[in-house]
Amino acid sequence: MTAKREGDRDASLRRFPTRYLGRAWSPADGRPLTVIAETEHRLGMSLPPELTAFHHHLGGCKELLNAHNTIFTLEELEIADGYLFIAEEEQNVVSWALPLQQPDNTDPVVWQRVNDLACAWYSEEQGVVEFFHSMLDWTFGIEHSSAH
Repeated sequence: MTAKREGDRDASLRRFPTRYLGRAWSPADGRPLTVIAETEHRLGMSLPPELTAFHHHLGGCKELLNAHNTIFTLEELEIADGYLFIAEEEQNVVSWALPLQQPDNTDPVVWQRVNDLACAWYSEEQGVVEFFHSMLDWTFGIEHSSAH
């Protein structure tokens, strides 16, 4: 990932509180890189860069993480059945996760499953940050567009 793309992504993430909460981003909205490293150690894997950036900038913003559906905190991330679980629907009917085996894990595609006996997985056809944008746009009643 180029420095320009990282800067664009970071600036986009810092706009989340303005877009959804009507206030400016604060460093307190994020989580320190040391805590992210501890999570990676606990999980035994490196988090994808887009998920790392999300938590570094917004992982402490409970108003966004629990706005309707739950975006998991670093402490809640877990691995099961070959997936890194990142979020769940407010009634735990649906879970969202990242397959551990994706060719390009810079911004892996999010997959969802209905938590029933079949537990079949379906692609959301969006990377992590775009998926969180879509989820929060729906939650806050904002018309979604990929240009934020």
